[in-house]
Amino acid sequence: RYIRTAINKKNPYADYMLGVNLYWNVFGEDRGQEALRYLERAAKDVGHAHYWVGQYWSRSKVEGAQEKMIAAYEKGKLARDPYARLALAELYVSGRGVERSYAAAYSTLMGTRMGAFPRAEYLKGFFKLHGHGTRRSESVARRHFESAVALGSISAKVELAGIYLTNSSDKDDFIGLRLLREAETEGANIDRQLSRPEIVAKIQELEAQQ
Repeated sequence: RYIRTAINKKNPYADYMLGVNLYWNVFGEDRGQEALRYLERAAKDVGHAHYWVGQYWSRSKVEGAQEKMIAAYEKGKLARDPYARLALAELYVSGRGVERSYAAAYSTLMGTRMGAFPRAEYLKGFFKLHGHGTRRSESVARRHFESAVALGSISAKVELAGIYLTNSSDKDDFIGLRLLREAETEGANIDRQLSRPEIVAKIQELEAQQ
């Protein structure tokens, strides 16, 4: 009732709130089209609404939905919405609907407020570690992975362990092995993620010493 009253007063944040609630079927029925209408209207003033418009189209099977999804995320990027930026970066990584481009993904993730997202920090670290779409730098990769770990990323913990086990300037076998064991306890697939021969050999050497 309060949201409806705010909508009647042309409050864009009320449009946004109602659109999101309708998107999640909070009222117990599928009203996706209505959700889209409110979200698109809100997006004129509320940048984050673009992300939800993109999410709506990402689940749609109608013709042209993929293009509309990308367009919504692009608008969210221009509005500096971090959720839209991350969603767009993921598309560039996977190549879904766009040409795969690590450079485009990396530049998209460099927007403001992206440092609060563990997935964004992990991806930036991964790109820097392997030189995908940006100049390779283990020191910068380490900073991003440390930030992602602090935010709860298990994948970043594995990559950070790999740096500690092999990097000449940051080498610390004790920390590296501790991080790996923590990550494994938390559900990480160590064998799949750390497939580089030099890291595998190092892990086997350290485990043999235990």
